[in-house]
Amino acid sequence: MKGINFDYTCNRSLGMPATRFHLRRLASIAMALLCLKAAALANTHDPRPNVIWAIDRGSAIDISEFLEVIRQNPIVIIGETHGVAEHQNREAFVLGALADKGIYPSLGLEMISHDQEAQISGFRSQSPEDASGLGERLDWSASGWPDYSYYRPVFDIAFRAKLPIFGIDLTEEEKRVGSSKATLGSDSLRRSWSESMMTAHCNLIEEPRLTEVVNLQMARDAYMAKSAEGFGPVILIVGSEHARKDRGVPAILKSDGKTALSIALVSYSPESQKRYVDSHLYDYVWFTPESTKEDVCDRLRSKGLIKIAH
Repeated sequence: MKGINFDYTCNRSLGMPATRFHLRRLASIAMALLCLKAAALANTHDPRPNVIWAIDRGSAIDISEFLEVIRQNPIVIIGETHGVAEHQNREAFVLGALADKGIYPSLGLEMISHDQEAQISGFRSQSPEDASGLGERLDWSASGWPDYSYYRPVFDIAFRAKLPIFGIDLTEEEKRVGSSKATLGSDSLRRSWSESMMTAHCNLIEEPRLTEVVNLQMARDAYMAKSAEGFGPVILIVGSEHARKDRGVPAILKSDGKTALSIALVSYSPESQKRYVDSHLYDYVWFTPESTKEDVCDRLRSKGLIKIAH
């Protein structure tokens, strides 16, 4: 049992048929293990790995209450760090646990542009319960995202639960146009995005490229928000910056009279605890153990997205 904790590869090795019964079994095993960990720390005032922290309440909640909160919200936005298996495994867990309760939300993914939906539908018609080859169909390796293996648990659960999957990213042409136009927003909002994008690009991005990147992120936020309004219930999986309540997708939805639940998956450290608990940028923060992560700067350089500074 030790290896099952959020390890979807281990879960799959149980060898059960890929059916809804299998899905319920996976969710039940994972939930039982998580409840043991989360319940022991629930209602404390000391965030640490595996704790789900309710920001407004200022204390932890257990997994059962967390899933009920998700169930009650028609739009849920989960902000992750891309390419951290602890995060993608928890996303898969949430989807499986909801399906175990008979809840089947639509799933929107930042990693997919909306023009790729037809490819996903075509693939699912041939392989309705096995997402192992979807990465190749989508030419994922050329996309700039971390390796498809990180996201396969999410797709596998979505396939087996028969969840609608849709892309919430712009097409390449729409990105080109979006990067050249300044989306309406306050100076402070643009400064906030500029600071985040400078950090995200390893402090190796300069004007005018920085302005273009900020324009693009704001355009993507607007499209993600618009995409979410057409579904319900819906879960969006995005980078944590897009899940921020002060400027991201939740803020745009709020301006349109829509309410969204914002969740951040955060690798725990004393620094991240202070930043995320005190900032009130999200409704809930799920702290995960610190883990090794693909070097972002190396990945961005390999994709030609940033250049070595001279």
